[in-house]
Amino acid sequence: MTCIIGYADGINVYMVGDKAAVVNGYADIIKGSKVFQKRTSCGVDVLIGYTHSFRMGQVLEYSLKLPPLDDKWLQNYLCTDFVGVLHDAFKEAKIAEDDKGVLSGGTFLIGLKGRLFGVYSDFSVIEVSEKYNAVGCGCWEALSVMAALDSLEIHPEKALPKALFSVAKYNTGVKCDGDIRVFKI
Repeated sequence: MTCIIGYADGINVYMVGDKAAVVNGYADIIKGSKVFQKRTSCGVDVLIGYTHSFRMGQVLEYSLKLPPLDDKWLQNYLCTDFVGVLHDAFKEAKIAEDDKGVLSGGTFLIGLKGRLFGVYSDFSVIEVSEKYNAVGCGCWEALSVMAALDSLEIHPEKALPKALFSVAKYNTGVKCDGDIRVFKI
């Protein structure tokens, strides 16, 4: 249960995430964040916002070593080099579920170089046509609110918290603590 919302304008990437922790039907608010910044070995800043499981998020934040980003087309880099090390990190941490020989991961957003991508449980990497995307149980509400706010040309640093608060108001799986940090690279 989560909502991660990202926005990319071709120059910067912005991202917010809720603070819900839902276990066995009980919901609480975490102290940390489901959105964080990392850096590739060649110094490229990356934003990641995760849903699915806290263990997956911990592996993404603390164990995953981002491969160097060379002159490859960005989608090619993410679909090959990045997904390769991601797959290995999940397998090593024993968090990827093996269902009939198919390794399955989790869902998260990744932003870099002014672009935003969704990474899904089958390790597919998708860049949507809109400037914004969302994942988690609040994604549909978030996409609807972002469509409205983007049409009003509200800057993402103001739009993203408004969208997340709106989703948390009507979706019981999304929680905010009043202080929404907008991550920007």
